[in-house]
Amino acid sequence: MLIRYFAAAQAAVGVGQETLEFPDGSTLTDVINRLTELYPAAKAGGRPSLANIVARSSFLRNEVALRDFHMPLHPTDVIDILPPFAGG
Repeated sequence: MLIRYFAAAQAAVGVGQETLEFPDGSTLTDVINRLTELYPAAKAGGRPSLANIVARSSFLRNEVALRDFHMPLHPTDVIDILPPFAGG
């Protein structure tokens, strides 16, 4: 599954995107839990904590808003993590 990070999420992880393996039928909750395990705390150098960021983020699945955290996902899906943006 391709995970794309934007703004503060990218800053927390240190990359713009990465591919992670998830079984078919995994949920957004599973993805978030895995990501917070991989990136458990604020990084050195002032990077924010990913757990704090995803708690306030919106998510897209294949460029469509994903609000159901229990909807089954597929290994070919693209998940975007969109933290709140400032400005307009």
